[in-house]
Formats: sequence, C-alpha cells, structure tokens
Amino acid sequence: MENEIDNKRIKRFMNPRTKSATWIIIIVDLSIFLTGLCFAWSSPILVKLAETKDNPLGDPITPDESDLIGSLFYIGCCIGPIFIIWILVKFGRKTSLIISIVPFILAHVCFAFSKNIEVYYICRIISGIAVGSIVSAVPVYTSEILPPKIRGCLMSLCNTFIQAGSLLSYVSGPYLSVCYFNIMIVIVSLVFLILFVIFCPESPYYTLVANGKEETGKLLRNLRVENINYELNEIEAALSEQRNDSFLAIFKTKSNVKAFLLATILLVIQQFTGTNIIMGYSQLIFLETNVIFSSDKCAIIVGCFQLFSSFLTPLYSEKYPRKSLLGFSLSGLIICNFTLSIYFFVLKDMNIMNWLPLLALAVFVLFDNCGDGALPWVLLGELYPSHIKCTGSSLSTSIFYLVQFCLTFIFHKVELKFMFLGFGCLTILALIFIYYFVPETKGKTLREIQELIEKDSIFA
Repeated sequence: MENEIDNKRIKRFMNPRTKSATWIIIIVDLSIFLTGLCFAWSSPILVKLAETKDNPLGDPITPDESDLIGSLFYIGCCIGPIFIIWILVKFGRKTSLIISIVPFILAHVCFAFSKNIEVYYICRIISGIAVGSIVSAVPVYTSEILPPKIRGCLMSLCNTFIQAGSLLSYVSGPYLSVCYFNIMIVIVSLVFLILFVIFCPESPYYTLVANGKEETGKLLRNLRVENINYELNEIEAALSEQRNDSFLAIFKTKSNVKAFLLATILLVIQQFTGTNIIMGYSQLIFLETNVIFSSDKCAIIVGCFQLFSSFLTPLYSEKYPRKSLLGFSLSGLIICNFTLSIYFFVLKDMNIMNWLPLLALAVFVLFDNCGDGALPWVLLGELYPSHIKCTGSSLSTSIFYLVQFCLTFIFHKVELKFMFLGFGCLTILALIFIYYFVPETKGKTLREIQELIEKDSIFA
C-alpha cells in the first residue's frame, strides 16, 4: 500500500504540468536563497570588520557597533512586510517580488564600495526591508500557486534554499574581500530577477481578481495535473469572502485571532530555539570555544550539515504529519541547546571535550531541518484565511523579525552559557504548545484548513 502511494507521488512529480509548477517554485526560491545569503552575511563580515586586515572601514568596529550592524537588519525586516502589504493586494504577488528585489540590489552595491559605518547602518536597514518583503510575499505566492497534494513538499524547499544561501556566505565570505562578496550577491540577485520576470506567472488567486475566470482557467491548466474545476470554484469561493481588510480585521473574529496566534507563535518559536542566532553568528560563536579548527572552517562544516539536511522536511513533509515532524525537531533542539549550555558552563574551563560545540551545532541543524526550519513558514501560508492572508502574514513576519532584532542586539551582552540555557527552556514550552494547540494541515485545501481553525476543539 505504501509503495503504491509512493508510485503515485512519483508519477505526479513526473507529470509535465507538475514539473512546470516545480520549476516555478525553484525560481521563486532563488529569492529565498538570497535571504539566506543575507541572514548569514553578518557571520563572515562582522569578523572582518572587527579586524584591521581586509576592513573597508579602516578601524575595527566595537562590540556595540557589531551588534548594531547585525540587529538593524532586522528592524528593516520588521518594516518590509508592512511595506509590501499594499503592493501585494493592489498589484499582485509577482509585482511585489519584483519590487522587493530592487532595494536588495542597491543596498549590496553600497556595501561593496562604502567605507563609512553610517552607510552600513542605513544599508542594513534597506536590505532588511527587502528581505522582510520577500519572506512575507513568497509564502503567499507559493501557497496560492501550488496544489494541496504537493504544497507542503515544495514549500518546504524554501528551507533548502535558505541553507544553501547561508552556506555560500560561510564558504565565500571569509575568503573574498567585502567588496567582491557583495558584488557576488548583486549578480545572483540579477539572475533571479531575470528568470522570475520571464518564466513565472502571477498566482491564480490574483489572476482571478485581475483578469477573470477564463484567464485563471488557462493558468491552472498549465499548472495542474487533475481537473481544475473544483479548485477554480474553491478559489472563487475564497475570493468572494475576500475584502481589502486592514490589520484591525485580524482581531475582529475569533477564527482570525486563532490563525494569527498560531502563525505568529510558530514563527517566534523558531527564534527561541536559537536557529537564527546560530545562522547569523556562527563564526563568532566558534571563536568563543576551544575547538581545534578555525572558526570559519567550523562555520562551513555546520553550513554543510544545514544544506544537506535541509532536504529532510521536503522528503517527509507529505509522508508524516506536520505536528509529528515539529515535535521530533523541537525535541532534538532541546537536547542540543542544553548540551551547548553545559559546555560553556563547565567543560570549556576544564578544556575537555572541545569537539562538543561543533558536534552539538551540527546535530542542532540536523534536527532543525527535520521540521522547525521550514514548517512554520509552510503553516504561515496555510493558516490565514484569504481575506487577511496578506495583512496577517505581514504582521506575523514583522513580529518574527522584531524578536530577532532583540536577540541579535543583546548577543554580545549575554554570555553564551545563559543564552543556550534560555533557548533550551523556551523550546520545552514550544514543544508543549505544538502538542496541544497546533492543528494538522497536511493534505488539506486552504478552505478545509480554515474550517478546522474555526473549530474550538483545536484549542481544547
């Protein structure tokens, strides 16, 4: 029976129409690859700016300046989703992504040639606005363009692209000058922009609003294997309830509030596991250990584990329930955080088991990629009803990055032993929340998910 299901899944992916949707998502996920480059940008660059060699600013930056360069990016990320929300509704998902990439390119051109720290502060905010816009728009676009049967799998690919972008930062950042590193990012951005403009269509939901049912039918016939009539009716029904609601509409009904709380808490959980701190400050963390390898090589090793394990969620997201994958992932992250805390509390001063931080962080990213790395973003695209999907996703993403700003701003102000201890305790609370409150969405249409959210039983 299981082999029969697997054979059906393989046939579905081999169908030319499904492959068309797959290639569209791969192109769209190049924008997510760019966000991965940007999230890990601080790992090699802050190390360079703290030294005199290969430092375009001349003088080494202070720890406070380092925290400011690292954290201001996330202020921009908070602004980005609010910036893009009107464009998403008014001009469509495709136009939103095109507009988002422009400030990203401009900011990295400035990074490549600037010798002024104030320019770095400003451009970190600008690049953050672009990344926040991209991260907010992509789940909306992909959730609307993919059929339910492969939505979880292909949306989970975004985590693979984030990790690939991070790995490229770890591999190239320490060995390229600041100028050439940022020029490389600009070139990748231009490649994405060209491919996206030429090959990717508008989403069926916005196409129905802008061009009517006939054009939407043509689009769905190019993207779907199965009969499109049912899905076309589903989209029409969803859009009949859609309004250009403000952020206040999120809090007008009980079901909307539930969707907001679920989506936002799942994203905040990802922050409180420590995942994004490890991604952005990998080299700086290893500089605080007694590992025999250099910090840049340790970051590359962890980055390789991140990339190769990032295929776990796409591989299993349609085979196992979302809640089971999240629970398994968080359980492993709890163990890794407490292990790192014990190392910095006791073992580092004893100068024993110096290999432990590298092992713990490698295992950490393995567990993260089993669920918590990708599934909160999949659920962000699934949980909100269509009439507040844009505003809801934007608000949740802004809160996610506001939390990240706070964590990065205090990075040099909190000892690592207390930081990892705190992450471990918070992840225990996250595991309890997942078990009791998060609904299962695997294999359901967006409308069926809304019907599930409206039931009080999921909060029982």
